Amino acid sequence: MTKRARRALQKKQAAAAAEEAERIRLQLIKDIQEEIHLERSKVEQEILLEESQTAMRKIQLEETCFVTHENKKAFADHVFATEEEENWIMYLTCDNLPHVGKMSEMNTFIFLWSLEDEDLNMELLLLQLDEIIKFSLMRPADYIEECKMIERDMLRVDLKNATYVKITKQLICCIWALIKLPISIKEIPEKERNSIEVHFEEINLTVKIPPDIDCYCMAIRGLWLEYDHYSDIGTSYVMPEIPEEYQMKMDLVTFCSEENETKERIRAEQVEGRRLRMEEKKAMLWKLENPAPVVPIKLDRRGRKAGNQYGRLKRSEPEQEVEPLPYLPTPNEIILSKEEESRKELRKLLFTKCEKTEVNLRKYKILGGIYHIDLVYQPPQPKDMRRDIFLSTLEIPKELKHVPFYKPYKAPPPIPPTERTPEVIENEMKALETAMEALVLVTLKLPDTVLWFEPPLVAHWISERNIWSTQDIHDIKFNEDKQQITFRTGRFGIHGLAAYKLINLPFQSWELKPEMGRNSGGGVTLNITAATVQAEFIVRDDSVCLNSLVGGTSSALQNIIGQYMKLNNLINKMRKGGCDLFPEQDAASYIKGLSVKHPVAQKHLQECIGLLCTAYTFSWSRWNIKRPSREIVLQFKEVHGCVAKERTNITLLVTPLQTIAVQCTEVSPEFSNVPIDGDSAKFYADLYHLALHNAGIKSHLLIKDISYKLALTVANLLQSTNVISMSS
Repeated sequence: MTKRARRALQKKQAAAAAEEAERIRLQLIKDIQEEIHLERSKVEQEILLEESQTAMRKIQLEETCFVTHENKKAFADHVFATEEEENWIMYLTCDNLPHVGKMSEMNTFIFLWSLEDEDLNMELLLLQLDEIIKFSLMRPADYIEECKMIERDMLRVDLKNATYVKITKQLICCIWALIKLPISIKEIPEKERNSIEVHFEEINLTVKIPPDIDCYCMAIRGLWLEYDHYSDIGTSYVMPEIPEEYQMKMDLVTFCSEENETKERIRAEQVEGRRLRMEEKKAMLWKLENPAPVVPIKLDRRGRKAGNQYGRLKRSEPEQEVEPLPYLPTPNEIILSKEEESRKELRKLLFTKCEKTEVNLRKYKILGGIYHIDLVYQPPQPKDMRRDIFLSTLEIPKELKHVPFYKPYKAPPPIPPTERTPEVIENEMKALETAMEALVLVTLKLPDTVLWFEPPLVAHWISERNIWSTQDIHDIKFNEDKQQITFRTGRFGIHGLAAYKLINLPFQSWELKPEMGRNSGGGVTLNITAATVQAEFIVRDDSVCLNSLVGGTSSALQNIIGQYMKLNNLINKMRKGGCDLFPEQDAASYIKGLSVKHPVAQKHLQECIGLLCTAYTFSWSRWNIKRPSREIVLQFKEVHGCVAKERTNITLLVTPLQTIAVQCTEVSPEFSNVPIDGDSAKFYADLYHLALHNAGIKSHLLIKDISYKLALTVANLLQSTNVISMSS
């Protein structure tokens, strides 16, 4: 290529580059001009739209809250009237039992009962007292708190052994004693002694005492108590207190009003920041519209300047660039960021930290009652002085004296692999066996009143620290066929079986729908598919029943199938039976992968579902767990009407600010928040108003005539199971 051709090519390339640079400059100018224009109009439009939606939201939410408030008021009146009627019936019954709501009568009765030997109906009294403590709305808090703080002949088995058994519904007491005989007993060497093994058939408990204890002048007691008197004073029993700034107990109307005020405050604070960023964009636009002048330079004959640098134009010295301002987040972004930080902090606050051997009662629950396994000294026995005269030595204080026993177990030190010969391994096994034989061996059949989904933890109550602990519990073996657990313990005392109460979480799916068919009682059914069981609840007025339970390993809880009762009673019975489908607020702190939803929006949605439960079905959506906390996704479908029956399930997107029926199904490749009606979609502040404006005639009548008892009980059941946040 000749020099002239090369110069021509260079000129052509330079011209093309200059043309491209000019095109890019003009495009940047156009983009910045549009951005400035859109930013001004967008802010104005957003403010106008928010003002319009805020006004409509306030009207609609106040209407919904008025309906729910009236229902709650009527329900509270109903509860108080029912309790007053029960008190009146109790007064007229005259069953020789005190009024469980009056402390003075209870104290007097217990004192008189201790002086008399009468078989009164204590079981009924304890049941009434338990209901007062847990569910009464009429008793003052100090009375309920005060309520919480509230020997016979033995059967001779043979010459040396005697037993005693006392059985009631609340406790079973079994005692085995080695009878002290007035003869000399040959002392047996410790190596030749046989371990004493006692089986208490009434509580399915076997205790094997170490060989070094001969139980002379002692007794072994196995005491089973139905009620756990210890867990509620445990250090990890109560959920950690939540600071006031994390408590969201307001209704949705108040929340939206406060959030709107927060947005206005943030906008006011950002006025100067937005002005500076607008000036920055204008300055950038001016620079693009007024580029720096280009100064031509002279070249030599070869097209070069000094220093062998090619070029034809020279730009003026560039101005010092100013560092651009940082991004200014919108009010919505600031609010969402703070909510996310609060949600993470709340998760940490709700997590209860425990020591390695401590049983965390937020994750575990002592089930099947508690077991006192004690070795006590025999008190002085009465001596027959003839002529119906017996002489007894009275020891003060009049209480059981426990035999001191504590044997900590330490595993033998590990032997290096190079030295593990058969003889060494055999000696190691013998040392391990000897160390284990020094502990108490306990064999216990799991109570059949509880659903055991996995082997429970065996725990010991440490009264000095008020904790259940697995310390000093060793060599645990579980026989699944016999439902029997065997362990060795280094101490006597109080033992319990701790089951993992979150085993059924997260839920796999759920569905709530009206009862259908000729035999329906006008109620609502809630089906829950949990991790290990499937349960169906039926709600009728203010009563709930567990209609079916599939997946249990025993017949536990089958005695309450089909029995209608108050929701609180049902929750209590199912938890005692080992099937806890009612997670508390801190459950999400122990389970990974859950999308915990906005508490205020979720509660309002649950109340709306309660108002609509006789006309619509609601069910789980796979998109719910994938959406952020402010977005709740579920399916719903109108039940009544020819047109409604032909429709498929509609996907709902519920946020604290509005409810939308979106163009998305369970088989869609990705989630879409585009409304079904597109840009012409009407604004609905909540599900209740969306349903009212789109329901058929029959559905309208059902929504209007729904019982306040049914609506509130359904809402309470949804809140207790928390299927919206606790489903995967």
